[in-house]
Amino acid sequence: VMSWGDLLGAAVIDDAVRAPGVAGALLQQAVLDRDDRKTEYGGVLEAVSAADGRVGGYRVVLFPPRPRDRVHDERFVASRDMLDYSDRALAHYHLQVQRDKNYKYAGPSGGDFRYARLSGRNCVVFTSVGKDRLGVDYYQPDGVVIDLGEIGR
Repeated sequence: VMSWGDLLGAAVIDDAVRAPGVAGALLQQAVLDRDDRKTEYGGVLEAVSAADGRVGGYRVVLFPPRPRDRVHDERFVASRDMLDYSDRALAHYHLQVQRDKNYKYAGPSGGDFRYARLSGRNCVVFTSVGKDRLGVDYYQPDGVVIDLGEIGR
């Protein structure tokens, strides 16, 4: 069962991933990730403040994997820089884009659930489901998963 706060967080994240520029930035990151056969890429999804302090939009901030964290093409390792930066982030995210159609790996893995639980963070996994299309799955530290559909150009 989701709390009101959890539901609100999921709704904000759903809005954020559909905001102008976010899908394009993620698809650019997917190209980098797909070309790098030694790791998965990821970062943080955050709200951007306008000059008056209100939310001015959303963006994704990529934290490229460090050499020591490049352990496998199907594993994302969050850097200390990312963890330190992300106190106010809406969610942590990573990409599963080894193939254009990566349906087999859509959604969070056991390791992804463990990461969310241990970090206490809401997370999103973006999986390539076609040319310039990413599946979006939101998951929480308590194991709740919501399929947020797809985004693309």
